[in-house]
Amino acid sequence: MRKTVSELPFEIALNDSHAMMPGRTISSAGNVIVGARISVSGNPERQPGNYEQLSRSIPSNSREALNLVISDKI
Repeated sequence: MRKTVSELPFEIALNDSHAMMPGRTISSAGNVIVGARISVSGNPERQPGNYEQLSRSIPSNSREALNLVISDKI
Protein backbone atom coordinates (compact mmCIF):
# COMPACT_ATOMS: atom_id res chain seq x y z
CA MET A 1 0.00 0.00 0.00
CA ARG A 2 1.39 3.37 -0.94
CA LYS A 3 0.77 6.41 1.27
CA THR A 4 2.41 9.80 1.63
CA VAL A 5 4.16 11.01 4.78
CA SER A 6 1.40 13.59 5.20
CA GLU A 7 -1.07 10.71 5.65
CA LEU A 8 0.81 9.36 8.69
CA PRO A 9 -0.28 8.00 11.05
CA PHE A 10 -2.90 5.72 9.51
CA GLU A 11 -4.57 2.43 10.30
CA ILE A 12 -5.08 -0.54 8.02
CA ALA A 13 -6.61 -3.98 8.51
CA LEU A 14 -4.52 -6.36 6.41
CA ASN A 15 -6.27 -9.11 4.47
CA ASP A 16 -5.65 -11.27 1.40
CA SER A 17 -6.27 -8.34 -0.95
CA HIS A 18 -3.02 -6.80 0.38
CA ALA A 19 -0.83 -9.76 -0.64
CA MET A 20 2.31 -8.59 -2.45
CA MET A 21 2.55 -11.55 -4.84
CA PRO A 22 -0.31 -12.96 -6.95
CA GLY A 23 -1.39 -16.38 -5.76
CA ARG A 24 0.27 -15.99 -2.35
CA THR A 25 -2.32 -14.84 0.13
CA ILE A 26 -1.68 -13.61 3.63
CA SER A 27 -4.04 -16.21 5.07
CA SER A 28 -2.07 -19.04 3.43
CA ALA A 29 1.07 -18.10 5.36
CA GLY A 30 1.67 -19.50 8.83
CA ASN A 31 3.36 -16.34 10.06
CA VAL A 32 3.91 -12.89 8.57
CA ILE A 33 6.18 -9.92 9.16
CA VAL A 34 4.58 -6.53 8.60
CA GLY A 35 6.83 -3.75 7.35
CA ALA A 36 6.57 -0.05 6.62
CA ARG A 37 9.08 2.11 4.75
CA ILE A 38 9.48 5.81 4.10
CA SER A 39 11.28 6.29 0.79
CA VAL A 40 13.21 9.52 0.34
CA SER A 41 13.24 9.10 -3.47
CA GLY A 42 9.69 7.79 -3.83
CA ASN A 43 10.99 4.45 -5.14
CA PRO A 44 9.37 1.57 -3.22
CA GLU A 45 12.55 -0.55 -3.24
CA ARG A 46 14.74 -0.76 -0.13
CA GLN A 47 17.56 1.81 -0.53
CA PRO A 48 20.12 3.54 1.69
CA GLY A 49 18.71 6.73 3.22
CA ASN A 50 15.19 5.34 3.56
CA TYR A 51 13.53 4.62 6.89
CA GLU A 52 11.73 1.41 7.74
CA GLN A 53 10.31 -0.66 10.52
CA LEU A 54 9.49 -4.38 10.62
CA SER A 55 7.26 -6.19 13.07
CA ARG A 56 8.19 -9.42 14.76
CA SER A 57 6.83 -12.59 13.17
CA ILE A 58 3.12 -12.97 13.98
CA PRO A 59 0.52 -15.58 13.04
CA SER A 60 -1.25 -14.63 9.81
CA ASN A 61 -4.65 -15.03 11.47
CA SER A 62 -3.76 -12.69 14.36
CA ARG A 63 -6.12 -9.86 15.20
CA GLU A 64 -3.42 -8.14 17.23
CA ALA A 65 -2.99 -4.42 16.62
CA LEU A 66 0.55 -3.47 15.64
CA ASN A 67 2.08 -0.05 16.11
CA LEU A 68 5.04 0.48 13.78
CA VAL A 69 7.22 3.52 14.44
CA ILE A 70 9.19 4.05 11.23
CA SER A 71 12.50 5.17 12.72
CA ASP A 72 15.25 2.80 11.54
CA LYS A 73 17.41 4.42 8.87
CA ILE A 74 18.68 2.03 6.22
